[in-house]
Amino acid sequence: MFFVIDFETNALDPWQGEPLTLGIVPVTHYGEILQESTFYTEFDTTFITPDWAFPANLTDTQAWWNEKRQNDDPAFAAAWLRYTDAEIKRDSVILDELDEYVGMIEPDKDKRFMCANPMLFDGMWMNYIYSMQDRSHPFHYRNLCLRSMRYGLEYGGNPEFGNARDEHQLNGYIPHHALWDARMEAIDLVTLMRRSVSDTALIKQYSAHFD
Repeated sequence: MFFVIDFETNALDPWQGEPLTLGIVPVTHYGEILQESTFYTEFDTTFITPDWAFPANLTDTQAWWNEKRQNDDPAFAAAWLRYTDAEIKRDSVILDELDEYVGMIEPDKDKRFMCANPMLFDGMWMNYIYSMQDRSHPFHYRNLCLRSMRYGLEYGGNPEFGNARDEHQLNGYIPHHALWDARMEAIDLVTLMRRSVSDTALIKQYSAHFD
């Protein structure tokens, strides 16, 4: 089972910031997106919200979020606004819920594989939130990077390594919203899986001529 993960954060790495939101969409090895079995959570931003009125004091990532705030982008509201104390969860509670979620989707840890675009970024944040609670995350150490997968499939035809994901048609899509991005990346994963199967069949077809 692939768990397509997407973090929205207030910095590019955990040493300079904190996670804001996390979205997860499970995809089977047969390319089925479990649309009704997604996971979404919001981290506490109470003590990390900057003073948006003083843009000169913002980091580059905070300034990027501030532009979205000024444009009334719904991604900003999802990442930063917490309306009542009742909606704020401790990180330990979030991880308890996450552990329960992945265990329900796939009981065997050895069959749970994280997938992201790129894996280096989101995997780093997953390791961070668990290490801060002195806990091991519930996924197998093997994982899948969608950007690397695309490069492998397009090798020889696309010289750019690490190119971005496709933008599929997805009703209601909100860019930079953790769950919506995870949904988009899940579609991308399935698209690449189908291309991989098609390419493999084509290779076998041509290889048969040289046997």
